[in-house]
Amino acid sequence: MSHDPREVGGRWQSLKADFEPGAIASTLTTGIVLGLVNALLTIALISLIFRGDLRDALPMGVGLGLVSSAALAFVVALGSSFPGLYAGIQDASSAIIGISAASVIGVVIGSRSLDTVLAMIAVTSLATGLVFLAMGYLGWGEIAKFVPFPVIGGLLAGTGYLILIGSLGILGVGSPADAAASESAGLLWPALVVAVLFFLSTRRGWGSRAYLLLLVAAIVGFHIVVGVLGLPRSETLDKGWLLGPFPEGGLWPGSVVGALADADWAAIAGEMTGLVTILLILPITLLLYISALEVETKADVDMNRELRATGWANLVAGTIGGPPGYMYLADTVITARLVGPRRGAAVVAPLAIIGVVAVGGAALELLPQFVIGGMLLFVGAEFIYEWLWVSRRRMAVPDYVLLWAIVLIIATVGF
Repeated sequence: MSHDPREVGGRWQSLKADFEPGAIASTLTTGIVLGLVNALLTIALISLIFRGDLRDALPMGVGLGLVSSAALAFVVALGSSFPGLYAGIQDASSAIIGISAASVIGVVIGSRSLDTVLAMIAVTSLATGLVFLAMGYLGWGEIAKFVPFPVIGGLLAGTGYLILIGSLGILGVGSPADAAASESAGLLWPALVVAVLFFLSTRRGWGSRAYLLLLVAAIVGFHIVVGVLGLPRSETLDKGWLLGPFPEGGLWPGSVVGALADADWAAIAGEMTGLVTILLILPITLLLYISALEVETKADVDMNRELRATGWANLVAGTIGGPPGYMYLADTVITARLVGPRRGAAVVAPLAIIGVVAVGGAALELLPQFVIGGMLLFVGAEFIYEWLWVSRRRMAVPDYVLLWAIVLIIATVGF
């Protein structure tokens, strides 16, 4: 990360300006809303990894995810060349790690299985950080131009499919074909409503505040219905309608150093194909998103500096034990449109996430599973819409066929 005094001074001045009397109210409001919305998204993404036989470790996973997402956001906010660039753990990496985690659980027996998954997550983030740093310091910020677009689109659309399938599992639906017949399909329909409303919000550019209002309405509406039906909270937890149960107190995850010592490294090596895919997808996608950010905001963003800032952020996330990540394009663009580029808002947001960690599991147990599943349905559908539908306008027929072929391979064989 650059240590040019002029750059450091410029970042400090822009941060200081966001907390002056005329700007502090919008800075705090925007940052808190961003943090709360993305805390819920982080919980949803972590649920893709810690499900099935790993469900008992979900509280630990949520703590790791929230603290790591906050760390990613904070480091990138301070190091970015674009004031107000917001980052967090990413959907693509979470989906692929989730598939690998399920495979590890099938191979490794006993308590070592959790240690192996935790070590795999940490090592993936550390490796991702090193790749980002190497690209940034070598000046490879333009490398995305040389990767065939259908390959990138196919990998990301395939990731969207995996997220959709993972969301169905969280909602208790085994596969799309079982949706109508599943006893748990009752969670699917409200989740679809959440996903559709989020999708419409994105298409109309309503912003993070609209997302938060939709989430609050869904959560409050659920508890009103449950209250009218007279169902006790313990029963809704037992039925799997609510997230949890969580242990009492905060969600601070502690250290994962012990997991590195006890992990089955042979099992992790067996998942190398998926993990290497993350190392390919994340840097290229980040560079594509930065290019889109430049177009949307008419700003000149230093790609190599963004690679370096994101690299350091992923090293911090890996040290904590959380999944890798990078910038959130939609949040960054929408915030810039609403209140202008605000480095201060991007710094406040991770503090709001840490606030969620401090509040602990009691508050998170109020979250309905259909809200978590609905957010994941939306994320998966957004990937598929962008890369299978919108992108068709930019490709010749042979390229589009190649994109579909990659998606079908991922759907049938995996990474």
